[in-house]
Amino acid sequence: MAGIDAITSEILQDAEKSAQELLAQARADAESSKASARASAEKTKAKTTKRLEVEQAQYEKRVESRKTMIEGQQRLAYRQHLIETVLRQAQKELHDLPAGEYFAMVCKLVSEHAEPGEGTIMFSAADLKRLPAGFAAKLNEAAKKAGGSLKVSKEAADISDGFVLRYGGIDENCTLDALFSQMHDEMQDTVLKTLWQA
Repeated sequence: MAGIDAITSEILQDAEKSAQELLAQARADAESSKASARASAEKTKAKTTKRLEVEQAQYEKRVESRKTMIEGQQRLAYRQHLIETVLRQAQKELHDLPAGEYFAMVCKLVSEHAEPGEGTIMFSAADLKRLPAGFAAKLNEAAKKAGGSLKVSKEAADISDGFVLRYGGIDENCTLDALFSQMHDEMQDTVLKTLWQA
């Protein structure tokens, strides 16, 4: 029996040794796998961090660009608002001129817009009531420079200021609204230069 015990003991020792070797190999494999996983995770983390840094920089650049664009649009809108305010104020001041200055302006405008031939000039009801004495003669003098003549219509035009010139059924609108509208871009450029390049 002692031989069987010895054989059994030897088998058990061999099995124990084999188990220890297998366990050691499994531990070594597990450590290698952990190290490999750790290295892979670090590599992935580094790549992800780099990608996120690039995306963050691009995002910040887009935000800054958008902010700059919005600020530019706001500045432009503010400038446009100021220009339109100045133009409206200028038109209002011309509309509100005292009669003498207002009709002197009308006379100047007639000399610029009169055409050869006989024409009629039409005013608003308010302006018809306040026409200065002898103004029709001044209008004719201005019209003569263009080779024409003008008579003042007794019928009021449906306008608030300025006048309408009528030549043979064709009307030329010389109200302040029409004149400011025609010259809007030119006046806008003048106001822009005056306000921001002075």
